[in-house]
Amino acid sequence: MEKNCFDLEKIIDDIVSIEKESDYDKRIEIFLIALKKTSNEIYKVECDSASKKVLFDSLKSELNKSYFKNREVIDYDVINNKKNTHELVRIRDYKNIADKLKKIDDEENQLASTKGKTGEDFSLYMVSIHTQGNTYKLFGSFSGILKLKKKYLFGAISIGNMDDSKISFKKYDDVTGFNKKIDLLIINNQFLLINQAQAKFENLFKMDSFFSKIAVERFKSNYNLKKIFSDNTKKKLISKLKTRKTLARKFIKITNDKKRFDLTLKNIDRFEEIRKNKEFSSKVENVHYENGQLTADSGKESQLIDALSDSSYTADVSNVRSIDKTRI
Repeated sequence: MEKNCFDLEKIIDDIVSIEKESDYDKRIEIFLIALKKTSNEIYKVECDSASKKVLFDSLKSELNKSYFKNREVIDYDVINNKKNTHELVRIRDYKNIADKLKKIDDEENQLASTKGKTGEDFSLYMVSIHTQGNTYKLFGSFSGILKLKKKYLFGAISIGNMDDSKISFKKYDDVTGFNKKIDLLIINNQFLLINQAQAKFENLFKMDSFFSKIAVERFKSNYNLKKIFSDNTKKKLISKLKTRKTLARKFIKITNDKKRFDLTLKNIDRFEEIRKNKEFSSKVENVHYENGQLTADSGKESQLIDALSDSSYTADVSNVRSIDKTRI
Protein backbone atom coordinates (compact mmCIF):
# COMPACT_ATOMS: atom_id res chain seq x y z
CA MET A 1 0.00 0.00 0.00
CA GLU A 2 1.87 3.07 -1.26
CA LYS A 3 0.81 6.68 -0.77
CA ASN A 4 -0.83 6.86 -4.20
CA CYS A 5 -3.14 3.99 -3.21
CA PHE A 6 -3.46 4.90 0.46
CA ASP A 7 -7.20 5.19 0.99
CA LEU A 8 -8.04 6.62 4.41
CA GLU A 9 -11.78 6.23 3.86
CA LYS A 10 -11.40 2.48 3.24
CA ILE A 11 -9.22 2.17 6.33
CA ILE A 12 -11.85 3.90 8.45
CA ASP A 13 -14.60 1.73 6.97
CA ASP A 14 -12.56 -1.37 7.85
CA ILE A 15 -12.08 -0.23 11.45
CA VAL A 16 -15.77 0.55 11.85
CA SER A 17 -16.76 -2.79 10.30
CA ILE A 18 -15.98 -4.72 13.49
CA GLU A 19 -19.15 -3.48 15.15
CA LYS A 20 -21.16 -5.75 12.85
CA GLU A 21 -20.17 -8.53 15.23
CA SER A 22 -22.07 -8.80 18.51
CA ASP A 23 -18.88 -9.47 20.49
CA TYR A 24 -16.66 -7.01 18.65
CA ASP A 25 -15.26 -5.77 21.96
CA LYS A 26 -13.01 -8.87 21.90
CA ARG A 27 -11.20 -7.26 18.97
CA ILE A 28 -10.26 -4.22 21.08
CA GLU A 29 -7.31 -3.85 23.47
CA ILE A 30 -6.46 -0.77 25.54
CA PHE A 31 -3.06 0.42 26.72
CA LEU A 32 -1.66 3.39 28.63
CA ILE A 33 1.79 4.74 27.79
CA ALA A 34 4.23 6.43 30.13
CA LEU A 35 6.79 8.35 28.07
CA LYS A 36 10.33 8.02 29.40
CA LYS A 37 13.55 9.60 28.19
CA THR A 38 15.05 6.42 26.76
CA SER A 39 12.42 3.66 26.84
CA ASN A 40 8.66 4.01 27.19
CA GLU A 41 6.49 1.94 29.52
CA ILE A 42 3.44 0.20 28.04
CA TYR A 43 0.64 -0.85 30.42
CA LYS A 44 -2.17 -3.13 29.29
CA VAL A 45 -5.37 -2.26 31.12
CA GLU A 46 -8.51 -4.30 31.61
CA CYS A 47 -11.82 -2.94 30.45
CA ASP A 48 -15.28 -4.49 30.51
CA SER A 49 -17.25 -5.12 27.33
CA ALA A 50 -19.62 -2.18 27.71
CA SER A 51 -16.79 0.26 28.44
CA LYS A 52 -14.84 -0.86 25.37
CA LYS A 53 -17.89 -0.16 23.24
CA VAL A 54 -18.29 3.31 24.76
CA LEU A 55 -14.66 4.11 23.92
CA PHE A 56 -14.99 2.62 20.43
CA ASP A 57 -18.05 4.79 19.74
CA SER A 58 -16.03 7.85 20.70
CA LEU A 59 -13.15 6.90 18.38
CA LYS A 60 -15.53 5.99 15.55
CA SER A 61 -17.15 9.41 15.80
CA GLU A 62 -13.74 11.10 15.53
CA LEU A 63 -12.63 8.94 12.59
CA ASN A 64 -15.76 9.82 10.64
CA LYS A 65 -15.49 13.57 11.10
CA SER A 66 -14.80 15.40 7.86
CA TYR A 67 -11.66 17.15 9.13
CA PHE A 68 -10.11 13.76 9.83
CA LYS A 69 -11.54 11.61 7.07
CA ASN A 70 -11.09 14.07 4.20
CA ARG A 71 -7.83 15.71 5.23
CA GLU A 72 -5.04 15.74 2.65
CA VAL A 73 -2.39 13.05 3.15
CA ILE A 74 1.22 14.08 2.42
CA ASP A 75 4.60 12.44 2.96
CA TYR A 76 6.25 13.01 6.32
CA ASP A 77 9.08 15.55 6.10
CA VAL A 78 11.86 15.56 8.70
CA ILE A 79 12.04 19.38 8.65
CA ASN A 80 8.82 20.94 7.39
CA ASN A 81 5.25 20.48 8.61
CA LYS A 82 2.19 21.56 6.66
CA LYS A 83 -0.89 22.68 8.55
CA ASN A 84 -4.23 20.89 8.17
CA THR A 85 -2.76 17.73 6.66
CA HIS A 86 -2.06 14.17 7.69
CA GLU A 87 1.58 13.15 7.34
CA LEU A 88 2.27 9.61 6.19
CA VAL A 89 5.30 7.69 7.43
CA ARG A 90 6.49 4.49 5.78
CA ILE A 91 7.67 2.52 8.77
CA ARG A 92 10.13 0.49 6.69
CA ASP A 93 12.13 3.73 6.27
CA TYR A 94 12.65 4.13 10.03
CA LYS A 95 14.17 1.17 11.82
CA ASN A 96 13.71 2.81 15.21
CA ILE A 97 9.93 2.98 14.72
CA ALA A 98 9.76 -0.66 13.60
CA ASP A 99 11.84 -1.74 16.62
CA LYS A 100 9.68 0.19 19.09
CA LEU A 101 6.49 -1.24 17.60
CA LYS A 102 7.88 -4.75 18.05
CA LYS A 103 8.41 -3.95 21.72
CA ILE A 104 4.89 -2.60 22.03
CA ASP A 105 3.50 -5.79 20.47
CA ASP A 106 5.63 -8.11 22.59
CA GLU A 107 3.50 -9.21 25.54
CA GLU A 108 6.64 -9.68 27.63
CA ASN A 109 7.21 -5.91 27.44
CA GLN A 110 3.63 -5.06 28.38
CA LEU A 111 3.28 -4.25 32.06
CA ALA A 112 0.18 -5.69 33.70
CA SER A 113 0.11 -3.80 36.97
CA THR A 114 -0.28 -0.06 37.45
CA LYS A 115 0.24 -0.34 41.19
CA GLY A 116 1.78 2.84 42.55
CA LYS A 117 0.89 4.78 39.40
CA THR A 118 -1.60 7.60 39.02
CA GLY A 119 -3.20 9.12 35.97
CA GLU A 120 -0.48 11.76 36.02
CA ASP A 121 2.13 9.15 35.05
CA PHE A 122 0.66 8.59 31.60
CA SER A 123 0.80 10.78 28.50
CA LEU A 124 -0.84 8.66 25.82
CA TYR A 125 -3.36 5.90 25.41
CA MET A 126 -3.33 3.32 22.61
CA VAL A 127 -6.32 1.37 21.37
CA SER A 128 -5.45 -1.70 19.30
CA ILE A 129 -8.20 -2.87 16.94
CA HIS A 130 -8.10 -6.16 15.03
CA THR A 131 -10.36 -6.46 11.98
CA GLN A 132 -10.71 -9.52 9.75
CA GLY A 133 -7.53 -8.74 7.85
CA ASN A 134 -5.76 -5.83 9.51
CA THR A 135 -4.48 -4.48 12.80
CA TYR A 136 -4.72 -0.82 13.71
CA LYS A 137 -3.27 1.20 16.57
CA LEU A 138 -4.93 4.49 17.49
CA PHE A 139 -3.09 6.88 19.80
CA GLY A 140 -4.45 9.87 21.65
CA SER A 141 -3.56 12.08 24.60
CA PHE A 142 -4.34 10.84 28.07
CA SER A 143 -5.13 13.41 30.76
CA GLY A 144 -4.52 12.41 34.37
CA ILE A 145 -7.27 12.53 36.92
CA LEU A 146 -5.81 15.42 38.86
CA LYS A 147 -5.72 17.50 35.69
CA LEU A 148 -9.40 16.78 35.20
CA LYS A 149 -10.44 18.33 38.51
CA LYS A 150 -10.60 14.90 40.15
CA LYS A 151 -13.40 13.50 38.02
CA TYR A 152 -13.83 9.77 38.43
CA LEU A 153 -12.37 7.84 35.52
CA PHE A 154 -11.42 4.48 36.93
CA GLY A 155 -14.75 3.41 38.33
CA ALA A 156 -14.53 2.27 41.92
CA ILE A 157 -10.81 2.90 42.14
CA SER A 158 -9.74 5.73 44.40
CA ILE A 159 -8.98 9.03 42.72
CA GLY A 160 -5.40 9.00 41.41
CA ASN A 161 -4.99 5.29 42.18
CA MET A 162 -4.93 2.51 39.58
CA ASP A 163 -3.95 -0.48 41.65
CA ASP A 164 -6.12 -2.98 39.79
CA SER A 165 -5.29 -1.75 36.27
CA LYS A 166 -8.90 -1.45 35.21
CA ILE A 167 -10.81 1.23 33.37
CA SER A 168 -14.56 1.54 33.40
CA PHE A 169 -16.84 3.95 31.58
CA LYS A 170 -20.49 4.34 32.40
CA LYS A 171 -23.05 4.42 29.63
CA TYR A 172 -23.14 7.80 27.87
CA ASP A 173 -19.85 8.65 29.57
CA ASP A 174 -17.73 11.16 27.68
CA VAL A 175 -14.66 8.92 28.15
CA THR A 176 -13.13 11.44 30.48
CA GLY A 177 -9.34 11.40 30.32
CA PHE A 178 -9.19 9.89 26.84
CA ASN A 179 -8.83 12.82 24.47
CA LYS A 180 -11.10 12.17 21.50
CA LYS A 181 -8.59 13.57 19.01
CA ILE A 182 -6.76 10.73 17.30
CA ASP A 183 -3.15 11.85 17.10
CA LEU A 184 -1.58 8.81 15.42
CA LEU A 185 -2.98 5.91 13.41
CA ILE A 186 -0.80 2.90 12.61
CA ILE A 187 -1.82 0.42 9.92
CA ASN A 188 -0.38 -3.11 10.12
CA ASN A 189 2.91 -1.72 11.46
CA GLN A 190 3.57 -0.61 7.87
CA PHE A 191 2.20 2.92 7.75
CA LEU A 192 1.85 5.61 10.38
CA LEU A 193 -0.48 8.57 9.96
CA ILE A 194 0.31 11.72 11.95
CA ASN A 195 -2.69 13.96 12.60
CA GLN A 196 -1.14 17.33 13.42
CA ALA A 197 0.72 15.70 16.30
CA GLN A 198 4.39 15.79 15.30
CA ALA A 199 5.63 16.37 18.85
CA LYS A 200 3.76 13.33 20.21
CA PHE A 201 4.99 11.19 17.31
CA GLU A 202 8.58 12.26 17.85
CA ASN A 203 8.44 11.81 21.64
CA LEU A 204 6.88 8.36 21.37
CA PHE A 205 9.45 7.08 18.88
CA LYS A 206 12.46 9.11 20.14
CA MET A 207 13.02 10.63 16.71
CA ASP A 208 15.54 13.25 17.88
CA SER A 209 17.97 10.57 19.07
CA PHE A 210 17.44 8.59 15.89
CA PHE A 211 18.08 11.56 13.61
CA SER A 212 21.22 12.58 15.51
CA LYS A 213 22.60 9.04 15.29
CA ILE A 214 21.90 8.72 11.56
CA ALA A 215 23.28 12.20 10.80
CA VAL A 216 26.57 11.48 12.56
CA GLU A 217 26.87 8.08 10.84
CA ARG A 218 26.32 9.62 7.42
CA PHE A 219 28.77 12.42 8.10
CA LYS A 220 31.54 10.10 9.27
CA SER A 221 31.09 7.64 6.41
CA ASN A 222 31.14 10.15 3.54
CA TYR A 223 34.63 10.22 2.05
CA ASN A 224 34.05 13.38 -0.02
CA LEU A 225 32.97 15.32 3.07
CA LYS A 226 36.26 14.53 4.74
CA LYS A 227 38.12 16.26 1.91
CA ILE A 228 36.31 19.61 2.10
CA PHE A 229 36.56 20.09 5.89
CA SER A 230 39.57 20.30 8.18
CA ASP A 231 39.80 17.86 11.09
CA ASN A 232 38.90 20.64 13.52
CA THR A 233 35.84 21.66 11.48
CA LYS A 234 34.68 18.03 11.23
CA LYS A 235 34.97 17.64 14.98
CA LYS A 236 32.87 20.74 15.61
CA LEU A 237 30.21 19.74 13.09
CA ILE A 238 29.87 16.24 14.51
CA SER A 239 29.41 17.74 17.96
CA LYS A 240 26.64 20.00 16.65
CA LEU A 241 24.92 17.14 14.83
CA LYS A 242 24.79 15.25 18.13
CA THR A 243 23.25 18.09 20.10
CA ARG A 244 21.24 20.24 17.69
CA LYS A 245 18.17 18.37 16.51
CA THR A 246 17.24 20.83 13.74
CA LEU A 247 20.72 20.66 12.23
CA ALA A 248 20.71 16.85 12.31
CA ARG A 249 17.33 16.76 10.54
CA LYS A 250 18.51 19.26 7.94
CA PHE A 251 21.61 17.18 7.22
CA ILE A 252 19.48 14.04 6.83
CA LYS A 253 17.14 15.86 4.44
CA ILE A 254 19.93 16.98 2.10
CA THR A 255 21.72 13.61 2.18
CA ASN A 256 18.65 11.45 1.55
CA ASP A 257 19.28 11.94 -2.16
CA LYS A 258 22.83 10.58 -2.14
CA LYS A 259 23.48 11.19 -5.83
CA ARG A 260 22.46 14.85 -5.56
CA PHE A 261 24.53 15.36 -2.41
CA ASP A 262 27.62 13.76 -3.95
CA LEU A 263 27.29 16.02 -7.00
CA THR A 264 27.04 19.03 -4.66
CA LEU A 265 30.30 18.03 -2.99
CA LYS A 266 31.94 17.35 -6.34
CA ASN A 267 31.11 20.88 -7.52
CA ILE A 268 31.93 22.67 -4.27
CA ASP A 269 34.44 24.81 -6.18
CA ARG A 270 31.41 26.71 -7.53
CA PHE A 271 30.49 27.90 -4.06
CA GLU A 272 31.57 31.52 -4.54
CA GLU A 273 29.63 31.72 -7.79
CA ILE A 274 26.47 30.28 -6.18
CA ARG A 275 26.61 32.62 -3.22
CA LYS A 276 25.98 35.52 -5.60
CA ASN A 277 22.36 34.54 -5.05
CA LYS A 278 21.61 37.13 -2.35
CA GLU A 279 18.96 35.05 -0.60
CA PHE A 280 21.32 32.08 -0.39
CA SER A 281 24.25 34.28 0.60
CA SER A 282 22.36 35.54 3.66
CA LYS A 283 22.22 31.96 4.94
CA VAL A 284 25.96 31.36 4.56
CA GLU A 285 27.42 34.79 5.26
CA ASN A 286 29.98 33.37 7.72
CA VAL A 287 31.16 30.57 5.42
CA HIS A 288 34.41 30.82 3.45
CA TYR A 289 35.82 28.76 0.56
CA GLU A 290 39.55 28.48 0.02
CA ASN A 291 41.87 25.86 -1.46
CA GLY A 292 39.09 23.32 -1.93
CA GLN A 293 37.81 23.53 1.64
CA LEU A 294 34.91 25.18 3.43
CA THR A 295 35.39 26.90 6.77
CA ALA A 296 33.14 28.99 8.99
CA ASP A 297 33.65 31.66 11.62
CA SER A 298 33.81 30.29 15.15
CA GLY A 299 30.35 29.50 16.48
CA LYS A 300 28.82 29.63 12.98
CA GLU A 301 29.73 26.11 11.86
CA SER A 302 26.07 25.17 11.36
CA GLN A 303 26.04 27.41 8.26
CA LEU A 304 28.32 24.85 6.62
CA ILE A 305 25.36 22.47 6.37
CA ASP A 306 23.35 25.21 4.63
CA ALA A 307 26.30 25.67 2.26
CA LEU A 308 25.87 22.03 1.19
CA SER A 309 22.08 22.17 0.88
CA ASP A 310 21.95 22.70 -2.90
CA SER A 311 19.06 25.04 -2.20
CA SER A 312 20.04 27.90 -4.52
CA TYR A 313 18.34 27.95 -7.91
CA THR A 314 17.55 30.17 -10.89
CA ALA A 315 14.06 29.94 -12.40
CA ASP A 316 14.11 28.76 -16.02
CA VAL A 317 11.61 31.28 -17.37
CA SER A 318 11.92 34.41 -15.21
CA ASN A 319 15.62 33.94 -14.45
CA VAL A 320 14.84 34.92 -10.84
CA ARG A 321 17.34 33.59 -8.30
CA SER A 322 15.97 32.19 -5.07
CA ILE A 323 16.30 29.28 -2.63
CA ASP A 324 14.39 26.09 -1.93
CA LYS A 325 13.29 26.76 1.65
CA THR A 326 12.46 23.10 2.25
CA ARG A 327 16.19 22.32 2.17
CA ILE A 328 17.64 25.14 4.24
